[in-house]
Amino acid sequence: MKHPPPLTTSELRQEVLAAWQTLRRLRDASTSKGVIAGGELAEAEKKYEELARQYATHRIIHNKGPDPQVLDGETFEDVLYSMAAPGRFAKHIPKTKTSCLTRSTMTTVLTSGTKLSGILKALTALSAARDAFDQHTPLRRLIRRWAEQTRSDPFIGQCLQDVSAHVADFSKAIGDATSLLNNLRVTYEKENDGAARLTVERGDRGRLEVVAASAWQGAAKAGPDQVHKLYERLAAAELAAGRIEYGAKDVNRELSRFFAQLVPRYFALLSKLPRQQRKDLIGGVRLSPALAARLVEAAETTDFVADPDSELGFQRKSLPKRFRPLAEQQEYKRVRQAMHKRKVQDATTVIVRRKRPAQSAETHQQQGS
Repeated sequence: MKHPPPLTTSELRQEVLAAWQTLRRLRDASTSKGVIAGGELAEAEKKYEELARQYATHRIIHNKGPDPQVLDGETFEDVLYSMAAPGRFAKHIPKTKTSCLTRSTMTTVLTSGTKLSGILKALTALSAARDAFDQHTPLRRLIRRWAEQTRSDPFIGQCLQDVSAHVADFSKAIGDATSLLNNLRVTYEKENDGAARLTVERGDRGRLEVVAASAWQGAAKAGPDQVHKLYERLAAAELAAGRIEYGAKDVNRELSRFFAQLVPRYFALLSKLPRQQRKDLIGGVRLSPALAARLVEAAETTDFVADPDSELGFQRKSLPKRFRPLAEQQEYKRVRQAMHKRKVQDATTVIVRRKRPAQSAETHQQQGS
C-alpha cells in the first residue's frame, strides 16, 4: 500500500492554525455563551496539542527554529528539550555549574543546524599534545565560529560591551602617557641642551630605531608634576588591561560551561534525525559519549576571544615595551597601588538575580538524563 507523501512545513502550519481556530471557537462558546462543548472541546484540545507537537518536531528536524506566531514557546521548547535530552551522551562529562547564558540562547544554538562534520573531523585528527592547547588549529577556529551564535546573549553582549569600553580607556591612557613622556623629554633637553646620549633600540614592532635617551632620574627631577601625571596614566592603562583580561576570563568561563551543556544535547538531537540528514551534519563520524566528552574538553581549553577578527574576539592589552622600565620604579608602584585602591572603593557593586533553577538548562539536563 502506497503511503501519502509527508506534509510540507506550510501544510503542517495551516493544519495547526486550523486546529487552533477550532479550539478557540469551542472555548469561546463554552465560556461566553454557556454552551457545554464536552467531548468535542476535549477532542479539539487533544488534536491541537498533537498537531502543535508534530509541527514543532518537524521544524526542529528541518532546522527551522520556533514559529512564535503559531507555536507557543513552551510547547516548542518542551518538544526540543525532550528530543535533546542528553541521556547517555552526558555520562562522561563532569558536572559543572550552569552558565550565565540564557535558555533562549541554548534554544537558538540547538536549532541552528550547525554542521559538525568539520569540527568532528578536526577533533579525531588531533595527534600531538601541543594540538590540545594550540589556539590556532582548525578545531579551535571551528569551535569559536560555533560559539559566535551566542553573540546576542545578554551576558556575552554585556561582556563585549564592557571590554570595548576598557579598550578605549587603555588606548586613551597610553596616548596620554606618550604625550606626557614626550613633553617630559623636551623639558629635560631644553634645560640640559640636548639628550644625554643616543642609543639604538628595537621598537615595539621589531624595527631598529635611533633614540635620544637620558637618565630617567634626571628627567624626573626636571618635571615632577608631569612624572606624577605620567604614572597615573600608566596605572590607568594597567587597570584597563586588567579589566580586559577579566572580561576574557568571564567569556571563556561561561562559554565553557555552556558547551558542557550544549554538546550532549546537540548529540542527542542529532541522533534522532533521519540518517541522511544526520550524515549531512556530521559526516561519517559515529556519535558516542566518549566523542561528546572529547568535544567538551576541547571547548573547555578553547580561548573563545583569541581571534580579534571573530565576533567574540578582542586583543588583550599590556603596557608597551617603552613604558615597562617605568613600571619598575617604586614611585610608580605607589601611585598604581593608590589608584587601584581608589578605583575599587569607587566601584559600584551590582547584584544579578538569576532565574529560578526550574528555568535553567541544567535542570532540564537533569530531567532528561
